Amino acid sequence: MGLERISYPTLDGGELEDTLNTAFAEDLLFEHAIRDPRRQNRLRQWWHKTFLGYGLKYGEVYTPVGNRKALAIWLGPKTPIVSTWKSIPMGMYKAPCMFRPAEFLRMLNTVNAIQELQKRQPDPHFYYLMMLAVHPSQQGKGLGEVLLNTILTRADAEHKPCYLETSKEKNVAYYQSFGFQVFGHGKLTQAGHTFPYWGMIRPAH
Repeated sequence: MGLERISYPTLDGGELEDTLNTAFAEDLLFEHAIRDPRRQNRLRQWWHKTFLGYGLKYGEVYTPVGNRKALAIWLGPKTPIVSTWKSIPMGMYKAPCMFRPAEFLRMLNTVNAIQELQKRQPDPHFYYLMMLAVHPSQQGKGLGEVLLNTILTRADAEHKPCYLETSKEKNVAYYQSFGFQVFGHGKLTQAGHTFPYWGMIRPAH
């Protein structure tokens, strides 16, 4: 199965955004920060559009050839941590207007907690799996494995570690099957709601 890298800018952005929105329809990050279900979907769409644009411009976005129903967004070892300043022109400047004050604070606290976990890694130069999304209609076909192995193989050749986060415990075992190990685990409680997260690292080979 072949992969293709999507260039910035792309005419396929709408289809890729749809894949992200559908694959992450039950994203615990948004359930934690946005308590109003009616607002979750709209804000999720804006969030995914912003970070898809970020990945296209500053990282690498891959899909199976001719299939936009699965994608991986990777950031390289030179700048693996999402830059606040670079994300602003990609759409993040709208955040204070998009979120209600309490929502914005919860989202900010959650993102900060996740980034603090990233910064604790012993090697600051790593490949970061920003997002891995497979549309439900395409799951179980091995697309996630192909999208992961593209960069994992390169990381091995360059002797670089890889890193990711997940907020779902069931995903931990999946990523462990690719050599990732739990690097850190946290729980952030805000306004009576707890958001769990796992940071996972695949050591350099």
